[in-house]
Amino acid sequence: MKHPISYDEWLGHLDGALREADAARVRGHIEGCTECKATWDDLLAATASLRGAAREFLSAHTVEDAALRRGRERVLARIRAPQGSVALESIAGGELTIGRLRRLQRVVAPVCGAHTAFRLIVASAGRTPVRDGAAAWSRFLDQLAELTSAVCGRSTARLVLRIGNSLV
Repeated sequence: MKHPISYDEWLGHLDGALREADAARVRGHIEGCTECKATWDDLLAATASLRGAAREFLSAHTVEDAALRRGRERVLARIRAPQGSVALESIAGGELTIGRLRRLQRVVAPVCGAHTAFRLIVASAGRTPVRDGAAAWSRFLDQLAELTSAVCGRSTARLVLRIGNSLV
C-alpha cells in the first residue's frame, strides 16, 4: 500500500508545524492505517525518550546559580583586592605596552566603568610586569579576557581580545 505521508510531513506533524488541513489529513490516515499508526506510536515513543534523555543530560551538566555566584565573587575579590598605589606604568614593561594598556582600559571603561577597567588590567597583570613580547602579551590578553568576561560579559571580553590582538 502506498502511504500518502511524506517524511517531512511525519516530522512536521510530530513537531506540530503542519497547517491544520495537512495535519488533519495525516491524522486521518494514521487513524485508518494500522502500519502508519504503529510507525506513529514508535515516533512518539522515540521522541519522548529523546526529550527525557535531553532533560536528564541538561540537569546533570548545568552549573547551579550558587556555583556561578561563588565563581563571580572569587573574581570580584581578586579585582577588588587592595593593590596599594598602582599605576599602569608600574605593571608595564615599556612605553609601547603602556599605550596598549591605556587603549584596553578605554575599551572596557564604557561598559564596566573606569575604575573596574583599571582593576581588571591590574588583576590580569598580577605581580609580573606586562612585557612587550608577543607571547607575554598574548598570555596577558587571555587573562584579561577571562576576567572581563566574568565581570563585564563575553561581548566585552571578545572586544578586548580583538583590539588587544590588533595592538601587537
